[in-house]
Amino acid sequence: MELSGASRLRHGDARGMRLLFWSHFQIGASMMVYVAVRLLNPEIEPLRKAVTPELAEQIQQVGMSVDQFLLEMMRIVYFSLVAATLLYQGGMTIYYMRRRAAVMAALQEDDPQ
Repeated sequence: MELSGASRLRHGDARGMRLLFWSHFQIGASMMVYVAVRLLNPEIEPLRKAVTPELAEQIQQVGMSVDQFLLEMMRIVYFSLVAATLLYQGGMTIYYMRRRAAVMAALQEDDPQ
């Protein structure tokens, strides 16, 4: 969608701005849905293979079970992904939304009517 929007803008089609906006909005929304699904249905079984006996001992020394530790690490990773998505995709969405008027004005100036 973003490439199509950029191409449309290059050819003077104002609808390209809408595609740029929605492409970033959809990516951000998709990431949020993915994170919500992963957090509501955590799968720590594949992660247990990465826990060595030494690491398991260290985890237990701080008063957590291996499963608690893995769930907490999963939450940290997914909340970091949410933060990065909000910063980048949200920022790009806002950028395209704010630049719309300027782009429309520039396209009207270039229009040979």
